[in-house]
Amino acid sequence: ATLQQGQSPVHVGWRRLWGVLIFVGVVGATVLACIMWTPINYTVIFGVQGRYFLPALPLLAAALQTRTVRLQRPLDHWLVFGTVSVDILIVLNVYRLMALGA
Repeated sequence: ATLQQGQSPVHVGWRRLWGVLIFVGVVGATVLACIMWTPINYTVIFGVQGRYFLPALPLLAAALQTRTVRLQRPLDHWLVFGTVSVDILIVLNVYRLMALGA
């Protein structure tokens, strides 16, 4: 659905950029952690799964909304950013546990 007259996109400018950059950072950190976890003699990265990127997908979906591409239901952007922030903290905790060898 397109925006009605007087409505504006949910995220514009720097908010959109931050959303995309945070998503790229989460994906990059996940792949980096899997590369570090992979034994040296393997020819493929050990443990990369698409489900690891799921916590950051709501942020990417919200950040990429435009006048012609929008989510079906209006979402409160603070709820989306809060959810993703908590998910990122969970992922960072997993990285910490991996680094400690637990």
